Amino acid sequence: MTKTKIGFIILLTFNNYFKKGENIMFEHASRLKLRYESFNHGGMNTEDLWDISLNELDYVAKELFRKLNEINDVESFINKTTKTDTLTQLKFDIVKHIIDTRHAEVDKAEQAEIIAQKKKKIMNIIERKRDDELVNSDIADLEKMLTEL
Repeated sequence: MTKTKIGFIILLTFNNYFKKGENIMFEHASRLKLRYESFNHGGMNTEDLWDISLNELDYVAKELFRKLNEINDVESFINKTTKTDTLTQLKFDIVKHIIDTRHAEVDKAEQAEIIAQKKKKIMNIIERKRDDELVNSDIADLEKMLTEL
């Protein structure tokens, strides 16, 4: 089977990624060797999208969205979806997924930081209460504790 036929078969079947989840979306991206353009980087592959800034991802998403809107301007109701339409939609969906994932990771990290700060505050309070308890102990108990060490 030729590379072109394989690519066409992949294109025909990749609409199922909506049903199967994002893993199949990334499989299609790697098989099709998708490339993305940014204002700072050209010819990036899908893996590179994880390493660029959110501003650059936003730029890529906007450009793909603009292309989708140009493609979807209704010129004919009898022409079927083209390979370009499908590839652009796949690229947009991948970029959008990466943006959403990166936002979720930031939110999760912020929540973890809030929890860590609360834990630290609680531990400090516990330590102060233990110190207060020790300060309020009578001298005989303190001397006994000292000899036991």
